Amino acid sequence: MATPRAGGRSRPCRGPRRPAGAPAAPVRGPSSRGVRRRKRRGRHRRHRRRRRRGRRGRATGRAGGSRRPPPLGRLTPAQAEALAAAAGDGAGEVRVTPWRTVVVPDLTPADAGRWRARLAEAGLVADPASPWLGVTACAGRPGCAKSRADVHADIHAALGDPRPDADVSRDAVRSPTDAGRIPAHWAGCERRCGRPRGRVVDVVATTHGYRVEADGVSRAFPGAEQTSAAVAATREGL
Repeated sequence: MATPRAGGRSRPCRGPRRPAGAPAAPVRGPSSRGVRRRKRRGRHRRHRRRRRRGRRGRATGRAGGSRRPPPLGRLTPAQAEALAAAAGDGAGEVRVTPWRTVVVPDLTPADAGRWRARLAEAGLVADPASPWLGVTACAGRPGCAKSRADVHADIHAALGDPRPDADVSRDAVRSPTDAGRIPAHWAGCERRCGRPRGRVVDVVATTHGYRVEADGVSRAFPGAEQTSAAVAATREGL
């Protein structure tokens, strides 16, 4: 702020002058509140560094977890309970991936081997060669009024129990494409809800069965079993 002076000139206002001989005002140091705030920040930084070091140590000393794809991306109550029990031996959490698999992280090698068998018994896919890997579907009947078929029932009838005598000593693949086969999506109508992106074998329900489409080639089949065999041959051949 400026104050006017005689002659039209102005000078800055510096406030009241200190009387001659008066002691100077003490220089204020950091407030106690600011000191406490800086101490908290320092503790938080040290805590984050310790957590990062702990994670690196666990990553090098553990098996990295167990990956299990649930059939059609759906978990039953028994499967969810089995995953929760397995998480108790690891990091206490279960992670869901974009490929509709679930991961139980931070399991020791011994625990990972033990839980592979138990999760496979609960119905999660354990065999890397399982026909269930990479198979997705829409809701189908009775959940969707536009669907022409109960696609989930047809898939279960065609592929069988997802708990075969699998080699549970091997881990499942990370994503459907890792098995060397492109995904297959079963849909109850032409809308193809839930279809994955990219190259996919489309299995679309018709009034007389299913139509299998891949790379511009379309073939019709009357039943779910014939359709499933055609889908398996198409996935292997592409």
